[in-house]
Amino acid sequence: MEKVFLMGEKRNLVGILSQSDSAKTGEEKPFILMLNSGLVHRPGPFRMNTEFAMLLAEQGFSSFRFDLSGIGDSEKQAMDSMLYKDRNLSDVGEAIDFIVEKVNPARIIVMGLCTGADLAHRSAAKYDEISGSILLDGYGYPTQQFYLKRYAPLLMNPVRLLAAVRRIVKRILPLDSADNLGESGVDAYYWELPDKSDYIADMNAMHQAGKKHFYAYTSGVSEYYNYEQQFFDSFKGEDFCSDVKVHFFNGSDHTYILHQQRMYLFDAMLEWINDV
Repeated sequence: MEKVFLMGEKRNLVGILSQSDSAKTGEEKPFILMLNSGLVHRPGPFRMNTEFAMLLAEQGFSSFRFDLSGIGDSEKQAMDSMLYKDRNLSDVGEAIDFIVEKVNPARIIVMGLCTGADLAHRSAAKYDEISGSILLDGYGYPTQQFYLKRYAPLLMNPVRLLAAVRRIVKRILPLDSADNLGESGVDAYYWELPDKSDYIADMNAMHQAGKKHFYAYTSGVSEYYNYEQQFFDSFKGEDFCSDVKVHFFNGSDHTYILHQQRMYLFDAMLEWINDV
């Protein structure tokens, strides 16, 4: 059962509520809130969000996928002076208010891929109503093993080493001013890795609140994450590590273009959702 809703204080946000036929107000099962990935509207890359919402409904879980302001069917308010990332957080807050009013679930888990993962983390850290997060190709912090796996093959191949040096030089050289976009430009749809100390502070606060997290990484982000235990090696001794389940889908691309890859991901997420 799916219904389309117009929501938000300014009635500019469009989303779809997916529920099983047996769904009731005040659900005990976790409720999944799905976020946009960059400029991709609410179905997600290759309809990932839509497919997962249908699978969740079959398993008795409800979900809500919606478009952030200015993406897909959701209008961007002409007089809105908020910065892009602040507006995103506000949109999530309005989605939470809608979910609480319509469904009033016991728990809300926020889910996002890439830029959506960045927003999912920030939303989970900000809103008390969120009890957990699913981050797909989200944050990754380098370790000694990461550098060894990434750069050892380069040092053994002069052609690849030269190509890597050229890429580094291009990054160092100053860019033409026309390439520098403002907050309203294309760069607003990319995320920057938070300072490690800030991330630890967020995770410690969420640990105290009892929030749980599912992280999935693919070979599509090997430039910053390239082996399964990297997360735990990055944060040895941190109590919040016990709150995080990590899956590394080696061989999968960033957007899970192949159906089989998405099914592996869906199975892993469903198993975790059933356990939290």
